[in-house]
Amino acid sequence: MTDSSSPRGGSHAFSTHPRPQREIERLRRQALAAWPLERQWLEHFGLTDGLRVLDVGCGPGFITRELAAMNPSGESVGLEPDADLAALAHAAFEGHTGVSLHVGSTTQNTLPVNHFDFAYARFVTQHMANPIEELRGLHTLLRPGGKVVLVDADDGLTVFHPEPPELSTIMRRLAARQARAGGDRMVGRKLPHLLSQAGFTDVGFEVAPFTSHDLGRDALLDLAVSSRLLRIGSDEEPGIHQQARRMQAFFDDTEWHAIACVVAAFGVKPTVS
Repeated sequence: MTDSSSPRGGSHAFSTHPRPQREIERLRRQALAAWPLERQWLEHFGLTDGLRVLDVGCGPGFITRELAAMNPSGESVGLEPDADLAALAHAAFEGHTGVSLHVGSTTQNTLPVNHFDFAYARFVTQHMANPIEELRGLHTLLRPGGKVVLVDADDGLTVFHPEPPELSTIMRRLAARQARAGGDRMVGRKLPHLLSQAGFTDVGFEVAPFTSHDLGRDALLDLAVSSRLLRIGSDEEPGIHQQARRMQAFFDDTEWHAIACVVAAFGVKPTVS
């Protein structure tokens, strides 16, 4: 484990989360629920055994261990800027060969440049205050010909039916709150452009739907809305907490269906600058 000044995790500041244990459990559920689709994406985009793989913003390391299982004869490195999450990942990696943890970000680290064959960043770009700078840092860490896959959300690609009357107001408030902290809940649609601006070529993207039927209503609601309600603070306008409670009661008492789409964007570091 590398010592560092530990730059914090953008708009996902785990150290100030009001319910850290609940957040860890949410991250675990999210990782396991989406992993079957993510694994298919990664295999399609070229993740095979024997590579040097970087998991950007690895959090507690749930996905890093899955990457290491796909890459048993290679090298899998989790990169996490938040020291508290990094400590959890470091403990989780003990006893697992071929997987390690580095504290830092893509722009603030002591990792070797031109080293990694494959990089993966899931639900991370939305928390980056300066995503182009961070992706340029990632570009430096990849070898020429190395590949990157970004997976992230986009609030504009989430639809509920029927929809509680408070939902649009609360979603706007949550997105604005994340923006004030340096994040972007509309980042999914921007991922291909960000990769191109950061110097990657052969850029493309796919969109995959998660439905409340396939994922389960609780898991989809948590992915799209519920986990973010915990971030509503006392500085919000009067009435927002009452609106949130009414919305939650609607979801508890109403038969509803939903689709939440995620975007997977991919690119390659050119072999010639």
